[in-house]
Amino acid sequence: MLAGMVSVLKGIGEILMLQDIKRLDDLPKEFSLKKYEGACRLDLKGWAAALNNRFDYWVSQKYLKSDYDKSKAKKCSDEGCRHCNDNIQYHEFEALKKRWLKQMESPLSIDINAAINEDSICSVRDMTLMDFGYQSSFFAKPSRSKYLCLVNAVLSDDDLEENSFFERCLMERENQTLLGTSIRDLYKEEGIIFGTDFFVSVDIASTDEKLMSDFQAWLKSKRTIENLPAKKKKFTDKDFNEWTEKAILPYLDLTIWALFNDLNITQALMGECLFPECDVNDAERIRKTVAPKAKEMMTESFVYSLFAQIRTGQAE
Repeated sequence: MLAGMVSVLKGIGEILMLQDIKRLDDLPKEFSLKKYEGACRLDLKGWAAALNNRFDYWVSQKYLKSDYDKSKAKKCSDEGCRHCNDNIQYHEFEALKKRWLKQMESPLSIDINAAINEDSICSVRDMTLMDFGYQSSFFAKPSRSKYLCLVNAVLSDDDLEENSFFERCLMERENQTLLGTSIRDLYKEEGIIFGTDFFVSVDIASTDEKLMSDFQAWLKSKRTIENLPAKKKKFTDKDFNEWTEKAILPYLDLTIWALFNDLNITQALMGECLFPECDVNDAERIRKTVAPKAKEMMTESFVYSLFAQIRTGQAE
């Protein structure tokens, strides 16, 4: 799972200053409402995999789009500068957009076993190379080099002759707050989130009593700060049927496609597309029920609450 790096779908259904599309013919040819008929058979794991998949694409497209300058990327591309960061990010974004279009051809063909693996349903695990890779890529951006420069300055002995021990200690004390900042807080300062995963240090040589006491205090504090209370409501077939009836998945897929292309699908067109046989006001249905529910479901807390329920064996 690409951890989720922003407050997800903040503007879903409310995209401003983008080109409106108002005709069915303007929608991607890969989209067909018939392809979602199997959504009624998705269970807890199926919905967790499907929503997590959409979550990842949304986060990735927004992260990549915000991380490069389109005009610089085009200039680099025209000049053949393949190693330019803007050009690299641009091509990564375009490749992701192509993969999304490919997925729209078979929107329910998601490998549930791959999405719901041991790591995804285990609430405690070792930090992996992939986790480290996310951190490395975060610090690789030039605008964030200040963090690594600070750490290197503290750890390096090269300037001992130029600075007295007292001056070095003073420098360390002045930067103690920044040096002690958690990785997650650094991400948040940069407008990025990392799902509900937290990187922590655990001393397993401590007694069980000490570990349990410290963890309970840490957990209570973090849940309060992050506004991520333990999920109490269990998802049931009633919820899955509601999501299917509201056409949540096709709505999300069209919205993400629009975001990739800097477009806005009007609510009238979205309603006409998702509910072609409905007599009620299609635009109002999208505005009042579908869009708000989709926005709620594309938040980190909602997506991960599905996995939390799988972890505790409460799939119903």
